[in-house]
Amino acid sequence: MKSSGGFPRGAGGMDGALPAVIFITLLFLVNYTDRAILGPLLVHMEQSLGLDHVQATSLLLFLSTGFSLGLFSSGFVTSLVAPRGVMAFSAVGSGIMLLCIAHSQSLGAVRLFFCLMGVAAGTYMPAAMATLGSLVSPENWSRAVAVHEMSPALSFIFSPLLAETIAARSGWQSAMIVMGCLSLMMGGLFFLFGMGGKEKTDRPSIGGIAEALKRPTFWLFVWLFGLAVGGEFAPYSVLPLSLTSEQGLNSTEASQLLSLSRVASPFTVLMGGWVAVRLGVTRAILLFLVVHGIALTAMALPVSMIGRSGVFAAMALQAMSTAFSFPPLFALLAGSFPPGRQALLLSLSLPMGSYMGGGIIPILLGVCGDYLSFAAGYFCMGALCLATIPALFLCRR
Repeated sequence: MKSSGGFPRGAGGMDGALPAVIFITLLFLVNYTDRAILGPLLVHMEQSLGLDHVQATSLLLFLSTGFSLGLFSSGFVTSLVAPRGVMAFSAVGSGIMLLCIAHSQSLGAVRLFFCLMGVAAGTYMPAAMATLGSLVSPENWSRAVAVHEMSPALSFIFSPLLAETIAARSGWQSAMIVMGCLSLMMGGLFFLFGMGGKEKTDRPSIGGIAEALKRPTFWLFVWLFGLAVGGEFAPYSVLPLSLTSEQGLNSTEASQLLSLSRVASPFTVLMGGWVAVRLGVTRAILLFLVVHGIALTAMALPVSMIGRSGVFAAMALQAMSTAFSFPPLFALLAGSFPPGRQALLLSLSLPMGSYMGGGIIPILLGVCGDYLSFAAGYFCMGALCLATIPALFLCRR
């Protein structure tokens, strides 16, 4: 049975749906890791393909372009194909593209497959939200989403170690082959045994799109979501480059430091939801902007000034603050718009924010790395977070 917003109505309690939710979370873990390993592998791809920093980070822009297209189309695709099938396609398609990247010999081919992989991966999220909505009742929705959103935080912990371990021994192509095969396997298993997501969603309407674009809160959410995705994905993707080229670490040390800095992030995802309830959504987002801005500014300081422990602390604080931000941000969207509009808003806002955070910000960091320094890019990101604080209060009023 469909809801008015196109998402199936929740079926029941969290306890009975927990095994199915965990299965979806594992699929999301593989889906996210397919993309998360690419940042740590850029160091090896630069050397293998003879790329500079701008060319290497431009691959993330192609990935983000495809990802945004996949997100935007997902609302239409799930009106034609059941969400469970879309999720399985996303995993299988991502796996195939990883195998194609591993066997590519030119920068043009790699860019093409990065883009196509983004399209396949981008179809996942709206379909997953619809599937979760078919498994749990509305009062258990936030708990199911909290479990699901632990996947990115967990992926950021072991993806650098996985990528570096395999790449150092067998080359970056082998790392992509391993993840490609795992993604193919998970997609097939989910298609055969996954639960929920059997009902197609409603087709997005032109009138609903026009109405959403007129709301300032919609654009605030897009901007904040872009900052959060940029904070989650951009520093993570270029830190192996900046730690090796500017801070004097080797690639193994950089990957280990990057992985350790993400250890606490799964817990701060849950903390973000708790703080949003206790202090309110606006105060929780304010806390994210302040802490994230300060952490990025600290990352811009040279290791000779704050030491390796200071660099690690800034990286960890930056990672924790971005993980913290997502529950309050989705609560902002849910509290500002009626349930019937939220499916449409996800299809519109997630591509915009993901393109900004996953494509534009990483390549700007790459430009800074080539012509100034990565530290200058971190400082600019921190300044953007702090400059957003007045807009947050003005728009919420």
